[in-house]
Amino acid sequence: MSDIGAGALKGLGKTVAESVKTSPKAPTGAPQPVEQYRLSPMEEEMVRGLEEKASKAGLSVNVRVMVSASNVPKAQMYLNNI
Repeated sequence: MSDIGAGALKGLGKTVAESVKTSPKAPTGAPQPVEQYRLSPMEEEMVRGLEEKASKAGLSVNVRVMVSASNVPKAQMYLNNI
């Protein structure tokens, strides 16, 4: 192997070794307790309103659909496919 190739490999080895030495370590000790977020009175009221809406049964609606086609059978087919 040439001197240049050997020098490059030696330099690469040093770079890899240094990066392993300086890699961040995993945190040690007990995990920090997570502080729970408290809702403000206004937020609590909004949540109650949303829960009330969500608890109600489905909504009854009437939907009118109109289709258009060049002839009646085609329009009927479009209407049936909705």
